[in-house]
Amino acid sequence: MIDSIKSAPNFKLLQPIECIKYTLNKLHTCSYVASIKMENTKTYNTLEILSISSNGIEYSAHFIASNNLYDVFLPSAEYMVKSISMTPEIVTSVLNVTSARNR
Repeated sequence: MIDSIKSAPNFKLLQPIECIKYTLNKLHTCSYVASIKMENTKTYNTLEILSISSNGIEYSAHFIASNNLYDVFLPSAEYMVKSISMTPEIVTSVLNVTSARNR
């Protein structure tokens, strides 16, 4: 996934990929911070956090803000990421709804 994003125009990796700082649903994750310049010439910073559970369920969290507001709101985004907790029942419910929509 990162290779396809890194090849996008106007993508700049701001912090290297790391796999220690964050967890999602108590799972170890890998994350990176990048800068993306959009078509309207605004630049946004994005934090991407990704994990895959032992049974193959992918978890991801994304925080995007204009580069002048990114650091201001990052603590709130990190607080939300730390609070993510999905039980097997929630995952099964979401998968069932998604499956029903795709029929």
